[in-house]
Amino acid sequence: LVLLSPEDRLTALDDDAADVLFCNFTVPPERSEAVDFAAPYLKVRTALLSSNNDPVTDVSQLRDKKLIVVAGTVADEYFSRKHPEIALEKCNSDREAFEAMMAGHGAALAHSNHILLAWAAYTPGFAVSLPEIGEELFIAPAVRKGDAKMLEWLNTEIANLAFDGFLRKAYELN
Repeated sequence: LVLLSPEDRLTALDDDAADVLFCNFTVPPERSEAVDFAAPYLKVRTALLSSNNDPVTDVSQLRDKKLIVVAGTVADEYFSRKHPEIALEKCNSDREAFEAMMAGHGAALAHSNHILLAWAAYTPGFAVSLPEIGEELFIAPAVRKGDAKMLEWLNTEIANLAFDGFLRKAYELN
C-alpha cells in the first residue's frame, strides 16, 4: 500500500511504485490515454461543502471569495478551467483541505460528492450545500497502460466483490 497525492498517481504507475491505483480516481477521457481502467465501481460529481452559517448554494456566490480544492483533482481542473474568476486555495491532500475548511480559509471546499457527504455526516457545522456540479464521472481502479494480465485480474476481483455484495455494503456503511 502506497499513499499518493492526486498529482503523483500516474507517475507511481510509470515508475513502478505501484501496480494498481485503487483510490478516488475518476475516468475522464484524457486519463484513459495514460492508463487502462478496470471496471468502474462508483459514480460521482463534484460538489461544494460549506459552513451551515454561510452556505454556498450557487457557484456565483464564490466571486471575491476563496474556494478550497485539492491540487490535481477533478474539482481543481473544473474550477480552473470553467471558473477562472474564482480564487482557488490549492491543498496537497484531503486532510489539508479539510483542515483549511475548518480553519475558515475558504468559503467552500470543492471535491467529489461522496467524500464531502461522508465528511459532512461526521462534522457538525458543515453541509454539502451544492451536491452536483459539472459532469457525472465514474471512479475506477487503473493499471499501467498495456498491462492486460493485471487488468484482467483486477476486473475479475471487482466482479467477485460486486457479486458478493461487498461493494454495496462498503458504500452503505459510509
